[in-house]
Amino acid sequence: MTNLPPTLAICADSAFVTGRSHIDRGLPCQDYALAGVEAGPGLGLGWAVVSDGCSTGGKTDVGARMWAHAAQRVLRRDGLAALDDIERLSQSVLEIAGPLLDNFDNDDGYATLMLLASDGLRARAVVYGDGVVVALKRDGRVCFWGIHCTSNAPRYLNYTRDPKAETLWERAWGQGEHRVYYNEYRYEPDMGAELLATHATCAPAAEVRAQVIDIDDVPGTLGLFICSDGALTFPGATPIQALLPLTAVQNPTGAFIQRRLAALSRKWAKTGDGAPVDDLAVAALWLL
Repeated sequence: MTNLPPTLAICADSAFVTGRSHIDRGLPCQDYALAGVEAGPGLGLGWAVVSDGCSTGGKTDVGARMWAHAAQRVLRRDGLAALDDIERLSQSVLEIAGPLLDNFDNDDGYATLMLLASDGLRARAVVYGDGVVVALKRDGRVCFWGIHCTSNAPRYLNYTRDPKAETLWERAWGQGEHRVYYNEYRYEPDMGAELLATHATCAPAAEVRAQVIDIDDVPGTLGLFICSDGALTFPGATPIQALLPLTAVQNPTGAFIQRRLAALSRKWAKTGDGAPVDDLAVAALWLL
């Protein structure tokens, strides 16, 4: 017997919007996201992918899409086990993305990559670069991890395709810090958010190929979200103030993230402010 709550299914959805800075300059959205559910034992597999193209790279809107589709294929093929071994995961994604990216300039491939998968009992996220992971708990807690690289110079998976470029990155940025901030809040609509716990870890950037985040008590979890770092670029908003509207899902079925970001986009357009400065991509799993 498993300890699953009376869950009916895992739902998955994703969406992305162009940030204010890109709209003002007539630039394309460099973020991309995918999500889906695969049939299988128990609840099957819910998976989600986010990729964020580097603004100082080339046509990284193209690169972000290729990395995301490569990660999608790996997750659909190998399931949650794909995230158990980082070196094998890196190789699996590269085997699919590499031939696609070979048709473009190397600078077009500089993009972060976030992968998330859950079978309803276990959940893991793997982050190449930076971004945000959020877990909404059934007891009202909101837990989130912010992954950040100093000087905004992440170790993109694309460096693995070019040893010379990787060496240059290690010399320039390898001694910088790879930081992970964890914050846990209790949120009540009438009372607001109360900080329950916070801590941070740091490591030399050159020592971190990818950040692994295991979600505890998955049966006690309602929603899991991965977001590009655009989630933390809302003017004047603290991280929790920025994340709560993104995760305030009203009906977690169908295109629930598309509806959420569409509603927020209409609000930003009506008020003339509040939109994220950077592009924003969100992919989520919801345990009904």
